[in-house]
Amino acid sequence: MRILIFILMIVFLTSAQSISSHTVLLLRADRGIVKDASNNVQEWHDQSKNGNYVRQTTSGYRPTFQNNSLLFDGSDDYLMHWDNVNNLFGNFGTSDFTISVRFRHTAANTYDQLVSKGAQLAGYYVFGFWSNGSNISFGTNSTYLTTSTLINTTDYYTVTVVRSGDAGLLYIDGDLVFTDASYFTGQNINNTNRRFVVGARDDGASHHFTGFITDVRVDTIAVNGGVIKSYVGWLKQGRPKRLKFAGYSKF
Repeated sequence: MRILIFILMIVFLTSAQSISSHTVLLLRADRGIVKDASNNVQEWHDQSKNGNYVRQTTSGYRPTFQNNSLLFDGSDDYLMHWDNVNNLFGNFGTSDFTISVRFRHTAANTYDQLVSKGAQLAGYYVFGFWSNGSNISFGTNSTYLTTSTLINTTDYYTVTVVRSGDAGLLYIDGDLVFTDASYFTGQNINNTNRRFVVGARDDGASHHFTGFITDVRVDTIAVNGGVIKSYVGWLKQGRPKRLKFAGYSKF
């Protein structure tokens, strides 16, 4: 009996992926999807239990649900945070944060946004993840953390940006690929004029993503490399869930 309990504990530890109370958005394509009659995603519900879901009220702008992924057509598809009046989500101020996105960009040589808050306007601190078909960038107000690590149009990647004080760190598949020790110096990322968007700029009219997005995660702390690596590994395993209570859970 003790051996059986020990084996079950090992299975649980290797199949579960816990999150802390600092995780404020958790979008997973294997759950929380609300589809319309055409199999397009109307709402994508937050699994962090903070209620920060994204949606698309215009049917023609909805990504298609396909093989546990959201397929964005690169033309007009995008999802926005439900509160597009106060636009408080994504206002990090001067605090640390971590954003991760798992995606496959199927277009070559197009500069498409994975997630964003705001357009690039002088005086507003806004941010965006970009994929241009060959590498990845994270930027605030036209200043970028860009990796020379090459990506292709056939594989999925998990890209993560971390603000840790003044430093900006960029990870691909859990590996640190770029660090700028002073990137966030003086940056107060507050902007109630701009909304949080998945798959385009905040205006929904430009830089539409072409390809698949399966996971989006936002934490209000600087997540360390070991936790990022564990999260990426869990995603690569297909979010294994062998026990009834395995999977995401609050501490």
